[in-house]
Parts: sequence; C-alpha cells; structure tokens
Amino acid sequence: MLTAADATAIASAQLKAMVPWGTFKMVEPTLTWVLPNNAMAPSATELRTDSTARLTWVVAAKGTGGTAESVRVVEYYVDATDGSVVGGDSIS
Repeated sequence: MLTAADATAIASAQLKAMVPWGTFKMVEPTLTWVLPNNAMAPSATELRTDSTARLTWVVAAKGTGGTAESVRVVEYYVDATDGSVVGGDSIS
C-alpha cells in the first residue's frame, strides 16, 4: 500500500503542474473511501463520478500568500494501492 508521504509527493507534483504560480501548504493526508471523479483531469469538460468507492489518500493543499485569494484549498484523491490520482475537489 502507498504511504502517506508517497501520496503527498504525487499530489504535490500534480499541483505544481496545474498551478505553477501558486504557493501551497500541504496538509497531513487522511486514508478515506471516496467515489472517484475526474475533477483533477486536465482535459475534463464536465464532472463525472464513478459509482465504485476506492480507498484513497485524500491530500489537501491550502493556498498561502497571494494564492489564498483565488485558491483556498485543493484536494487530490490518490489511490492507496496504485498511486493514481482518481479525483479531487477545490474551494476557491
């Protein structure tokens, strides 16, 4: 099973690719069952949710400094078995 540190590294790398101008503070991940969605897929045009729950590390990143004015929190759902990002959420 993937460790919390591995999940944080995966989420952090994807966050830097999606928001290269932002500054974020990573929050300790939690192991949680979630319904995957395509919220963090760069090419997604509409939100879709899978009906099969998966065990994931939910890795949150809080915007800091000027970033917090436009992005408060970003969450990535990192599959605990294979390390794939299976969804997420954001609060602006």
